[in-house]
Amino acid sequence: MPGSLCAKRLKLKLFAFPTRSSNRKGLPSFTKSDISWIRKAVDRSPNAFFDTTNLDNKREAHTRYTRMIEDGGLKQNMKNYLLRKFETWKSNDGLQFWLDRHTQSSAVRTAV
Repeated sequence: MPGSLCAKRLKLKLFAFPTRSSNRKGLPSFTKSDISWIRKAVDRSPNAFFDTTNLDNKREAHTRYTRMIEDGGLKQNMKNYLLRKFETWKSNDGLQFWLDRHTQSSAVRTAV
């Protein structure tokens, strides 16, 4: 019986592909649904990903998005494209996105 309990506990954890990224201690893993999303999404922008996953921690969200791109099984040219777009987004639109996100989160908490 203890073996089955252990197996049940493992199923509850986030899925991480056995890659170099899953060996980075303390950083968030991406999930199976993240990989499915990045492979199928028409809009692969950071905004779309953060809205889909409802992430509100900037550091965790950025790390998870980057790791998903790097280790999600995308072709190299798509990886490079998405990572370049992400760097541009962080410089141009990211600050406003996170300010808006935190303002919305605060408003929801205050309303409840």
